[in-house]
Amino acid sequence: MKKLLILLILGHFTVFAFSQGKKPSKGSVGILPSDGQIAKPKNGGGKPPDETPVYVLDLSQPIFSENYQVEGGEKFKIKIINMVPGMRYTINGKTEPKVEPAVENPNFADDKKKGCIDLAAKLTDAKTETAFGLLMEEAKDSCRMVYNSFLALSSKSYKSIELHNETYTVKVTNLLSTTTWTYTFETKSKGKVLTTYGFTYIPYLLSKSHTYYAKQQASTTTTGGTPSTSTVYNITPYSWNSETHAEFAPTIMFHFLAYADEKWNASWTAGLGANFSTVGGNSVSPLVLFGRSFIYHQTYGFSFGIAGHTVNNLKGNYRTDTPIGTNLETSDLIQKQIAFNPFISVTIRFASDPNKKSVADNKLVSER
Repeated sequence: MKKLLILLILGHFTVFAFSQGKKPSKGSVGILPSDGQIAKPKNGGGKPPDETPVYVLDLSQPIFSENYQVEGGEKFKIKIINMVPGMRYTINGKTEPKVEPAVENPNFADDKKKGCIDLAAKLTDAKTETAFGLLMEEAKDSCRMVYNSFLALSSKSYKSIELHNETYTVKVTNLLSTTTWTYTFETKSKGKVLTTYGFTYIPYLLSKSHTYYAKQQASTTTTGGTPSTSTVYNITPYSWNSETHAEFAPTIMFHFLAYADEKWNASWTAGLGANFSTVGGNSVSPLVLFGRSFIYHQTYGFSFGIAGHTVNNLKGNYRTDTPIGTNLETSDLIQKQIAFNPFISVTIRFASDPNKKSVADNKLVSER
C-alpha cells in the first residue's frame, strides 16, 4: 500500500513537471493560504473569486477545542487539514440556538530530487496529525508537488454555514487514535453593558419644588355688632432662598457600548438613583435617568439627559388663598409629585485597574 501511494505521488510529479512554467488558465484562482483567506486570481479574466470566508481547522495543532466568532447572517466555509492518510475520521456538526480551493501551477523545478521522495515516504508513514503537519510545512517550502499531492489527500471541504444568533459546533474524531477536536463558531455580540457608579446633579429647570408652611395670622370678625378676634393660618410658600433648587443623588449608570473602542465612547445610558431628603418627612425618593454618556477608556463616565424624580408641592386639598384654622406642619401640607428635569452625572467603573484593559475590553478594539 505504501509503495502504491508513493508511485501515485511520483506519477503526479510527472504530470506536474510538464505544466512547469505555464501561467494559470483564465478564471483560475490561487491555492488556499494557511490563514484561511481565499487568494485572488492572478489574471483579470473569468469569474470573480469566491469571497466566502474559509475557516481552516488544522488537526496538527495541539489544540483540541477552539472557538471562533463569525458575523451573524454571513455565510462561511469550514475546511479540515492535516488528516493523516490511511486514518479513519468522523466529522459531526450541529447548530444550536443563541471549500473547495483551486490549485495554481507553482514552480516544481527540483521536486524530483531524492529529498522529496524521502519526504513523501515520511508523510505516508506519519502516525499523528502533529507529525504530519510538521512534515507538510517542510514540504510546502521545499517540495511543492509533494505538498500539493498530500494536501489533496489530507484535506476535506466540509460545508458552508450561515448563523443567526446561533452557535455551530464541529467535532472531528480520529477513529484509530480516538482523538477528538472540537471547534465552536458563534455569532458576535452586538456590544456589552458597562456599569458605573457616581453622583448625579439635577437642577430644577423644568419642574420646580415648592415647600409650604402655616403662617399664623389674626382674623377679626363682627357678630351682632361685636368684633371678635381669632387666629387663622395662611398657607405660605417658603422664600426663594429657603427653597431647594437642585438635588444631588448617588447613582448607578448602565451604558450600552457597541464593539468600537476609542479613548471616548458614546453610548445610550440608563440609571437609577436615590434622593435623600428630610423635607416633608420623606427621607428617600427614587429617581430614574435616561440619556447619553461619554466614557473615557471605558472607565470614567460623563452623562446627561432627562431624570424622572419627585419634587415637593402643595397637596390638592389646600390653597394658598384660603386660610385654615389649624396649625399644620409642613409635612401635612406638601406631597411628592413626579417631575422631569435635566441631569448631569459623573461616574466611574470599579473592580478593575483603570489603566489596564481586560481581555473582554480588548475585543472592543479588534472587533470593530
